[in-house]
Amino acid sequence: QSEPLALYHADPGAPPLGQWLRDQSIDARQQLTIVSQYRAGAQEQALNQAEALARQAGEAGLRARIVIEPGQGGTSAMLAYDVPEASLAAR
Repeated sequence: QSEPLALYHADPGAPPLGQWLRDQSIDARQQLTIVSQYRAGAQEQALNQAEALARQAGEAGLRARIVIEPGQGGTSAMLAYDVPEASLAAR
């Protein structure tokens, strides 16, 4: 997994993910990864937030990898050059 090129935080007041994606310079070698962290008892809420962002990404024409993990809470999305097929083709 490479370093993120762009990072989105799903915070109150943040633009919709689809709008944020339209503002990025996306190419086929980039992977969108949505990471949703949950505190004890909030795993379902984290999953719902990640799924909502994945739907927005799909509407923008991108497929997203979703990671749900314990942590401090919050949901973010990142673009990075880590599409598996692209890295294999470069070797």
